[in-house]
Amino acid sequence: MGVPKESNGLDVVPLGDSLAATHTGPILVDIGGNTGQQAARLVAKHPELAGKVVVQDRDETISRAPAVKGVQLMAHDFFQPQPVKGAKYYYLRAILHNWGDDEAVRILSSIVPALAAGGGSQVLIDEVVLPEEKSHVWPAGLDLQMLALFGAGERTAPQWDALLDRAGLRAVRVQTYAPVYRGCVIFAERKD
Repeated sequence: MGVPKESNGLDVVPLGDSLAATHTGPILVDIGGNTGQQAARLVAKHPELAGKVVVQDRDETISRAPAVKGVQLMAHDFFQPQPVKGAKYYYLRAILHNWGDDEAVRILSSIVPALAAGGGSQVLIDEVVLPEEKSHVWPAGLDLQMLALFGAGERTAPQWDALLDRAGLRAVRVQTYAPVYRGCVIFAERKD
């Protein structure tokens, strides 16, 4: 079963000149970002973000990543406290569907202390948001694969809300960018 060709989650995130000019710290921290492919595409599309994008992954992954101009590569275990403070966006793409609820809450909770208060920082969760019934075969199949492989799975909007609440976050916006396979970016902020 191939992935339907649809747009990219970062296409729905407000990035660009004005943000790069006004936000003093990192703009995007790509948590679990592998070797930086997504970040490389982002900086190529928005060169004004060069130097304000961080890719984090395990040491063995980062150590084999090619250098990407304008992107900082950082070894980091996402179960540990987030070392980059006050970034505008902390981005997790296809990370949480690999983990059960308790582990996903640990991952999200490790980010919360790094968030700037008052909506200055957001967690971007780029995942499938399943409908509560009558799902397309692709996201339903992916849900079953995640269950078989990891004992985890895709989540519905109420399941995402409950997960965020347990981690001290709340969804402020959900933007669908891939209607067929229900690819969405959940914009989350601290509850306090």
